[in-house]
Amino acid sequence: MRPERACGIPNAHDTLYGSSSRISDGERPMTAKRAASMLVLLALAACASGGGGEGAVSAKRFEQVRQIPSVDVSSRLYTQALAKKTAGDCAGAIPGFYELAQRGDGYELAQYHLADCLLRDAEPRLDSTDYLAALVWMRRAAEAGSPEAQGALALIYLEGPEGLRDPAEAAFWYELSLANPAAKRPGTRPLDRDKRNRLEAALDPDLRAAARARVKGWHRTVWRAPRPARAPAGDKGRRGPGPMRELDGDDHSHPPGG
Repeated sequence: MRPERACGIPNAHDTLYGSSSRISDGERPMTAKRAASMLVLLALAACASGGGGEGAVSAKRFEQVRQIPSVDVSSRLYTQALAKKTAGDCAGAIPGFYELAQRGDGYELAQYHLADCLLRDAEPRLDSTDYLAALVWMRRAAEAGSPEAQGALALIYLEGPEGLRDPAEAAFWYELSLANPAAKRPGTRPLDRDKRNRLEAALDPDLRAAARARVKGWHRTVWRAPRPARAPAGDKGRRGPGPMRELDGDDHSHPPGG
């Protein structure tokens, strides 16, 4: 019997891969193996405590460490998608960014990169599904506090297609990106000098002053993916209608081909 099972604690393999998994040690990701080792150590610590107060603490720590695999999978997915985007393969990066962006709070950077990738290949027209999807995700990321998305949105409002251009909105999002404390975090990539110069030259002082006043009242807004509607009681064989999203009730937030 596995030592962790002797305490009634799920073993590391079952926790990471499910009790029916037949993945061999050689096939498991190295990071997952390390997490499994930590799980076993915590299980043994719980055994040694004899089930008392220390055992409760160990069980709590076990539960905390059990979350490591899912966090690691998200980080790996983001890293892989970002590497593809950096290499110029946005088509290959979009599925990974989309999966992460759908998780909402805490994934605004993935939402920004998804929007940026969609913008690279989309025709800048308001009747383009991909362009509208890019706008949706860029707005979500900007409202959630991404300085990269806020700066990008400012440029979209300044230079986007007719019918979308709005200098006041451009000034607001630009000033918000400048005032955003997150812009000073290591690894953050604000607008490059050329884009900043274009915004600075186009936005007059009065617009920017009004925008700064609006920034003072800004509050972060997090988008959360709607849950699928439940089927009516007594009609278990049918699913409820899919969730309706922004942009006049149409879901334009899916990746190309979705």
